Amino acid sequence: MDAIEKVRRAEEKADLLVKDANLKASEILKSSKEESLIRYNEILAKAKSEAEKLVNSKREEGKIESKKNDKELDDFIKRTSGMQKEKLDKAVDLVVSRILENNGNS
Repeated sequence: MDAIEKVRRAEEKADLLVKDANLKASEILKSSKEESLIRYNEILAKAKSEAEKLVNSKREEGKIESKKNDKELDDFIKRTSGMQKEKLDKAVDLVVSRILENNGNS
């Protein structure tokens, strides 16, 4: 009977060890899932932050480039407007001089 009792106690201890191991494994798995979720959220937040910084940076670059283009366009308009005025003045002078020449020759 003593040997049977020892075997029974050993089986009970083994069952307790298995239950304890399963409980610890379950806790480790739960903890790992929680840590993974926390890490995932951290990585996602960092990625969103970096993406937002990149978008803002490119937006600022676009504004600077747009202002540069606006200035170049304004300069071009000023230059060409001056040329058009000069051409118009020359054309008016030419027409006036021809009118005067024709009136003088009549």
